[in-house]
Amino acid sequence: LTVADLTICLDEFAAGRYDFVYVPLDRERTANIGFAFINLIDYESAKKAFEHFAKGMPRMFRGSPRVLQADIQGLGANLAYFMVRRGDEAWEKADAPHVFKDGVRVP
Repeated sequence: LTVADLTICLDEFAAGRYDFVYVPLDRERTANIGFAFINLIDYESAKKAFEHFAKGMPRMFRGSPRVLQADIQGLGANLAYFMVRRGDEAWEKADAPHVFKDGVRVP
């Protein structure tokens, strides 16, 4: 799973309604480690995402994916958590989170 794949999927039902997408990578294999973090900008968008994925997962998702509510909520809290865990230099790495505003990635 890549950020590009996940955002294509999200845009099918929540275009412009998410502001944070993080797909952590196994640095040795440069492959997704099996999960992703998405911050949807409001309750209705989160509910819609949950309902969308509850109907079935797209083929790009392997195994038996589940959708869970995160302990960390909101763009600012997700960014702060990433910074504390990984540090400033992590923003230059391939698996850095992607931040969006109105559906457009913010550099």
